[in-house]
Amino acid sequence: KIYINKKYVDYGVAGSDESEYSRVLFHELGHAIDSEYANQIGLGKNMRSSTVMLNDDNKDMSDIARGEWQAYLNDFMAKNDVNEDEAYKMMVEEANTKDMAYWLSVSSTVDGVTKGKRNFGYGHEEEYWEDDYPVGVEIFAELYSLLVTNLKAYDYYKKFFPRTVEMFEKIIDFMLRR
Repeated sequence: KIYINKKYVDYGVAGSDESEYSRVLFHELGHAIDSEYANQIGLGKNMRSSTVMLNDDNKDMSDIARGEWQAYLNDFMAKNDVNEDEAYKMMVEEANTKDMAYWLSVSSTVDGVTKGKRNFGYGHEEEYWEDDYPVGVEIFAELYSLLVTNLKAYDYYKKFFPRTVEMFEKIIDFMLRR
C-alpha cells in the first residue's frame, strides 16, 4: 500500500510543475526497466538489477543511501543542537517551503532508509519496507523518473544523496554498455 498525506497534494489544482503529471508514469517505467534488465541478463523476472549491483565497497544503493541519510541527519542535529524528533520537524518545515517536486523525491528515499518511520508527507506504509529489497528498487525508479521529468529536483536529491546518485548513474551506464 502507498499513501499520500493529502494536505501536501495540489496536483491538478495548482501543481508545482507540469512534469509532475508524468512523474508517476516514469517512476513506474523505471521499475519496469530495472526489472526487465535483470530478466534480460538472466537474474530472473522477480529480481531487480538495482538490488544486485554493488559498488567497490560491496554496497548497493540502499546501503549507500542509508549511510548518507544517517550522516546528513547527524550533521543536521549537531549543527542545530536538536534531537532526532526536532530535526525531522525542522526538516519537514523547510521541505514544505520548497517546490513539491523536490521534497517528494527526498521523502520517498528517507521513507525507505528509515523503514517507513520518517518521511516528509509522502511514502509507503511501514510493512512495505520490512526487508531491504524495496529500498534500492524505489531509489532506482525515483531517480529514473527525476532524470526524465525534472533535472532540478534530480540535482536537489543529489545534495542529500550524492553517492547514491553516483551509483545510480553507474548502473545506468552499465546497462547502456551491455
